[in-house]
Amino acid sequence: MNKNRHLVVNSFGEPNGNGTEHDDMILGENSVSNFNSEETGLNNNSIIFGSTGTGKTVSYTIPQILNTYNNNLVITCTKRKVVDDVEVLLRSRGYDVNIIDLTGMGQSTVRFDPFDYMIDETDIISFAKTVIQASKEGIDSRDPFWDNSAVSLVCAEAAALLEQQKHFEEGTMKTAMTPCLESLVNLHAGLKFIETDRSGFTTSTLDTVFARLDQADSKSFAYRSFQTVEGLTSKTVSCIKSTVDTAFSNTFTPGVLRAADRRNAFNIQDFANRKSVLFLITSPMENSAKIYVNLIYSILIRYLFEIAEGSKGYKLPHPVHFICDDFACGCPIPDFADYISVVRAAGISFSLLIQSQSQLETLYGPYKAQTIRNNCDRMVYLGGLDLPTCQDVAVRANVPLEKVLNMPLGKIYVFERGKKAVYTDRYHTLEDPVYIMIEEQKKKQAEKEEREAKKATERALKAASKEAEMQSETI
Repeated sequence: MNKNRHLVVNSFGEPNGNGTEHDDMILGENSVSNFNSEETGLNNNSIIFGSTGTGKTVSYTIPQILNTYNNNLVITCTKRKVVDDVEVLLRSRGYDVNIIDLTGMGQSTVRFDPFDYMIDETDIISFAKTVIQASKEGIDSRDPFWDNSAVSLVCAEAAALLEQQKHFEEGTMKTAMTPCLESLVNLHAGLKFIETDRSGFTTSTLDTVFARLDQADSKSFAYRSFQTVEGLTSKTVSCIKSTVDTAFSNTFTPGVLRAADRRNAFNIQDFANRKSVLFLITSPMENSAKIYVNLIYSILIRYLFEIAEGSKGYKLPHPVHFICDDFACGCPIPDFADYISVVRAAGISFSLLIQSQSQLETLYGPYKAQTIRNNCDRMVYLGGLDLPTCQDVAVRANVPLEKVLNMPLGKIYVFERGKKAVYTDRYHTLEDPVYIMIEEQKKKQAEKEEREAKKATERALKAASKEAEMQSETI
């Protein structure tokens, strides 16, 4: 164990001291970086490259959690064990722990419905773009008409639900569906386009709905969005609707709809105001969960930025750090390259865990991928065989490419802007004092539960034996 580790812990993993403990960024063994960007002059964005099995979760994600005392966290992980290991520790540090478990919703403590955060047209457009682009892994820049039209149709349907509710509350409409994710899916399922004549032009089963919205408000965003597909030929509109059908079926599975249930809804404002952690647990095999998580990310980033804009010093009450495991798997976060470029001042930062540069470029395209990399002042390389990544590491570290390609398991390169590359071991999480304390507490708890179970069994056996004796005496 490294004797120079800064953590001194009490009996429950808490640091001893006068409350001045600070958050550190653990990059590798003997490689600890200050999380205070005002002191370092660096942003707090990190990008971590490592192929499957190189230990991104155990040697990066978990150490960041263990060394967090002040920052709020949003953490994506595919292992429930990560949450179980650190939940009690985080609560002991005064954190509210929120869990959205997309692998089994019985384990969730909060739910998230995007409609709770659709305030204006920008929110609706962002939602629609996320659903369409993510489900297709990005808009096809060669012919964006179909996807852009699909975005307009989703905008029309989502805006219709919100505008109907508004008019219902004002008393200008007699009925309205509750604006929520499930209502959107049901509304779209009922949409049919009908040919009006031999020319192939169409009307739809929702024409009356949008006409009423236009009549109630001449500036209706729902009506204007629907006009982009209204009256098109049957073949054209069928392709547009098919795009939305595919996006909805890929994204809004029964598990996702359960996650969007309005009961015990997650509140972003409360999250920002209090010490809080949000865990998003996904299955590595369920792409719909990844799309939904990216939808949550998109809303969280924008809404937190708006909260910061209205806060003292234009910063969040608690800095928020996103730890994005499998960041480049499945689907992109629309406009993320723009987000990471501007949110630093608000107190928002990211750790992006990625398998390779090739994976990042495949999902985001070479230019946006470069923007994302350029906005990360720290980089960790844990190993792999992706040649572009190895070549980049070799140039940055000023070492032969062969050395990077043949890097021993457990060795890593750490890069921090303004410093020379560091060649070291990946962080020995299992030797971390806080991690050891957690394991000891788990062991004690397991032993306690075993003793209690044994006593309960003994009591049950005694009761059964006594009842048998009484029945025998009666006979």
